[in-house]
Amino acid sequence: MLGSADLPTPLRGYLTLVALGGPTAALAAAATSPDAFGDLGVAAVMLVVLAAIANRFPLQVRHQTHIQVHGVALTALILAAPGPTVGALVLVACALRFALQRRDLDEVLFNTGQTALYTTVGALTLAATRDADSLGPWVGHLGPVGAIVLVGVVTHAANFTLVSVAAGLQVGVSPIRVWRQNLLSEVGTEAMLFAVGVVAALLADEHPWALPIVFLPTVVLHRAMRQGARLRADTRDALAQMVALLEVRDPYTAGHSHRVAATARAVAVRLGLTAEEADLVESAGRVHDIGKAVLDPSILTKSEPLEDDEMAQMRLHPVHGAGVVSHFASYGDGHRLVRHHHERWDGAGYPDGLRGDVIPLGARILAVADAYDAMTSARPYRPAMTPAAAARVLAGGAGTQWDPRVVTAMLEHLAENTDRGIPPAPADRSPKPDRALAGARVGPTVPGALAKPARTRP
Repeated sequence: MLGSADLPTPLRGYLTLVALGGPTAALAAAATSPDAFGDLGVAAVMLVVLAAIANRFPLQVRHQTHIQVHGVALTALILAAPGPTVGALVLVACALRFALQRRDLDEVLFNTGQTALYTTVGALTLAATRDADSLGPWVGHLGPVGAIVLVGVVTHAANFTLVSVAAGLQVGVSPIRVWRQNLLSEVGTEAMLFAVGVVAALLADEHPWALPIVFLPTVVLHRAMRQGARLRADTRDALAQMVALLEVRDPYTAGHSHRVAATARAVAVRLGLTAEEADLVESAGRVHDIGKAVLDPSILTKSEPLEDDEMAQMRLHPVHGAGVVSHFASYGDGHRLVRHHHERWDGAGYPDGLRGDVIPLGARILAVADAYDAMTSARPYRPAMTPAAAARVLAGGAGTQWDPRVVTAMLEHLAENTDRGIPPAPADRSPKPDRALAGARVGPTVPGALAKPARTRP
C-alpha cells in the first residue's frame, strides 16, 4: 500500500508518516523509562498474546469502520501496564499478529503505526491525569474514574482521526468531514469493548490467568455484530432481488435498477462523496423503483400514453417505495433518496415539488442516472436513444430538470467510460453546496439554460 504507484502522493506520504511515526513514538516513550519493563509479568504477556490473536478477527461494518476485538486487550494494556511500555508492547503484539496471519506488508506497517500511535497517546493521557484527585474516585488500582473515561475518549478520537485523514486523502474530501461522519459511528459498541477492557485491566494484577475468561463475552459480542451485519446485508440484497424480479416480468426494464445503482455510485464518488455515502446512494438506487410493485402491471407495460389517472398512480411509486424502505434500518436515510428521485431542480417534479439543493444530493444523483438509463433503454412506447443523444438531453436539462453539478459529473463519467461520442461536460454554473447527502442551502441558485425536459416515463 505504501509503495503503490496508483495512490495519490499526499496519501502515500501520510501512510508512510504513520507507519514510521507510530513505532518511533512508541519506542521513544519506552526509552524514557527502560526500568519499567522489569515490572511486567504474566498479565502483560497474556494481554500481548490475546491482542495478537484477537487482531486476526476484525469486523468491517463500513468502508472506514472496523470493530476490533483486540481493543479489549489494548485497553487493558493502557490501563494496567507501565505507561511508557504500552506502545512497545503493542509493537510486539502486531509483530505476533503478522507472524500468525501473513498479510500485505504495507498494510501491516500502516496498521501497526496507527495502533502504536493511538495507544501511546492513551497511555500518556493516563500518565498525565492519574494523580488528579479532582477526577473522581479511583477504580481499583487503575486511576481516577474521570481519567479512565478520558483515556477511552482520547483513544477513540485518535484512532478515528488517523483513519479519517487516510480516508479523506483517498477520496479527495476534507478529512474533517470524514472525521465528523465516522467519529460517533458504532460508539456504543466501542464503549462496551472499552468497558470489558477496564475489567480485564482490574484482573491483570490479581488474577492474570482469568483474563481469557473476560474475552468470552467479547467473542459473543463479535459474533452477534457479525450476524447483525450479515442480516443487514441480506435484507438489502433481498429487497434488491425483489426489484430485479419485478423488472424481469418486463423485458424492457430488466436490469434497470442494477445499472442505475452502479452509475449513481460512480457519479457519487466523482462528486467527492465518501465511500459510506456512495454506499447509501447505491443501495437506494437498487430499490428506487420498488414502489412499482403495487402498481397495475398493465400501466408499466402500456405502449400508449398514460391516462391522467394512470399517470397519477405512476407518480405515487416513489412514495410507496420510500414507505417500504423506511421500515428497514439497514437503509438509514435511503428512504429519502427513494422518495425524491423524481424531484426536479426547478421544483416541477414529484411527489413533493422540492427544488434546488433542498432535494437530497443522493436523490439528485439517482434522478440523473435513472433518466439516462431510461433514455438509453428501449420501451414499449419508444425506441432507445443513443448514448450521445441521451447525453445531449442531460446537458440541455442541466439547471432546469437536473442539478448542473450532477449532470457535469455524469457527462464526465460517460466520456471516460464510453467510446460513443459523448459530448464534453458543460461548464458548471451552479453554486457549490456542501456535499452532504441532505443538501445544505448555501444561497440562491443560478439556473442553467432553459431546455426541453427529457420525455421519459417515470
